[in-house]
Amino acid sequence: MKTDVTIVGAGLAGLIASIQLSHIGYNVVCIDYEGEKGKKNDLRSTALLLPSINLLKAFGVWEQIKINACPMQSMRIRDLSDEKNITEVKFHAQEIAEEEFGYNVQNQTLYNNLVTFLKQSKNITVIHNDKFMNVRTRTNATFTELKSGLRIQSKLLIGADGRNSSVREKLEINTKTKTYNQHALAFKVKHEKSHENISTEIYKSGGPFTIVPLAEPKQSAIIWMDNTSKIHNIAKLDSTQFNSAITIRSGNCLGALSRISELTSWPVISQITKNTVKERCVLIAEAAHVLPPIGAQGLNMSIQDIRALANIIEGEEDPGSMELLRKYEKTRIRDSKLRTKLIHGLNLSSISNKFHAQKARSMAIQLIASSPKLRSFLIEKGLG
Repeated sequence: MKTDVTIVGAGLAGLIASIQLSHIGYNVVCIDYEGEKGKKNDLRSTALLLPSINLLKAFGVWEQIKINACPMQSMRIRDLSDEKNITEVKFHAQEIAEEEFGYNVQNQTLYNNLVTFLKQSKNITVIHNDKFMNVRTRTNATFTELKSGLRIQSKLLIGADGRNSSVREKLEINTKTKTYNQHALAFKVKHEKSHENISTEIYKSGGPFTIVPLAEPKQSAIIWMDNTSKIHNIAKLDSTQFNSAITIRSGNCLGALSRISELTSWPVISQITKNTVKERCVLIAEAAHVLPPIGAQGLNMSIQDIRALANIIEGEEDPGSMELLRKYEKTRIRDSKLRTKLIHGLNLSSISNKFHAQKARSMAIQLIASSPKLRSFLIEKGLG
């Protein structure tokens, strides 16, 4: 089998990369290990920021996704470490002359719309229920070997197969990984008050408690990060105890909270590769960088990888040349490392229960709240 680009991984990043590269004229083969049935139970949601939405608009998939998405018109950071002196800063999209910072989209909705759009694309072939085994590179081609015995020749191989990337392993690209003895717990809630299209990160100790609005005014998605043993214990609570715990942890900012979905849990890590390219091969998304779920950086960083790669190889006869891949790596590695360090620092700050660390966090929030210029700067950096 022969194509221009082979993409290993058919999660959200792999699908978006497939559509984007086909949109700029390349024939794409996408390897989907699980198949569509394996992706029917993703209960999480993703806050897509404006640069990511602009890319989805470019190939015409956004308008359908938007129907079931919720605009995020404001973002709020609250610190509850001193209950007698709660500090808060709020960012408004109007500060940067926009109506919203982005939209919160349920992952299953995003996935379903991308699959529907992908099936209508003539130059994308998806191979379901097959597994990447190895890649061999030559001066002018890659040869990707699958478990079924199928061999795919292409000019470029893209590893978009997640934090435990098999492509990365075969390319012998090393990673730098930090662990936090911390888990994230994701679920949906209903609440007494309307969320008013405000996304809220609440700090105390152990990690942030993030409330992201859903399309229903009195429903939100929650990500609660905390000590691993604490998260495991919380997940075992009965519904009454659990609802009481999340209402207290939210600072009662939306009234009483009640869980309305199953729980999803995963270990929190920070991981980044030493490099992202080898001969005719490139890593993107979580194969290249994994961040704690703070500040909506995860999928948005992945989409910026895809945008940068597409901009560099568009119109090129040989999208896998080392000259182009080095240019891509130079474009993305600095930003990826900077954001990884920033989110790592924010997470360490969120974990601490020491008085001086919490006081410093509270003072930083007060400083940001008092400075419109600083708020605008942080907004622009956060959006990417």
